[in-house]
Amino acid sequence: PPRSTLFPYTTLFRSHKLLTSAHSDTYFYSASTLQRMLAKEGKGQMPLIALGFILMLIYGFIACRAAHGTAWGFVGCAGSLMCGIAVAGGMGLAGLLGVKYNSLVLQLLPFLMLGIGVDDMFVVLQCAQEMLPGASSAEDWMAKTANRAGPSITLTTATNIGVFLIVTIVKIPVVVDFVLIAAVIAVGLFFCNLFVIP
Repeated sequence: PPRSTLFPYTTLFRSHKLLTSAHSDTYFYSASTLQRMLAKEGKGQMPLIALGFILMLIYGFIACRAAHGTAWGFVGCAGSLMCGIAVAGGMGLAGLLGVKYNSLVLQLLPFLMLGIGVDDMFVVLQCAQEMLPGASSAEDWMAKTANRAGPSITLTTATNIGVFLIVTIVKIPVVVDFVLIAAVIAVGLFFCNLFVIP
């Protein structure tokens, strides 16, 4: 909108004529203000992001090793790595689809989606462990694992994608971009967990 259109509203907001409430205070943030704040506060976060990813790999190893032994610990570590690759691939695909990136996406979304992906990976690995004794071949084992884990991770993925897409009604550009990229990553994690992990 033209500056002349915004001026009367800005004047009203600053004079608090539209902010009179005994129960709450109102603060205004534009998308660009949030973007500048995140960019300023987010500098130098790359080492922490790398450390978080390494800790996730270690957690995948320890959790699977404690449940099923050392060999499964390495499988858990590899599964966490595959989920990390799926998150990176989903972010790349979202960029190819034209979704805009912002500091919030780059700092928060990888951890959020990695957590969702690793959660589904643990479900798949638990089902794989349960199906192993009755499998006659690797193909049979993978089919039984996908048959057992598939409905569970399909339901959680559909729910996550649905929630992310519902949030697009907010119409705040930073939030819309965030949830659209999250939905694309959720699809990538689903295919990774269903077809790569088993």
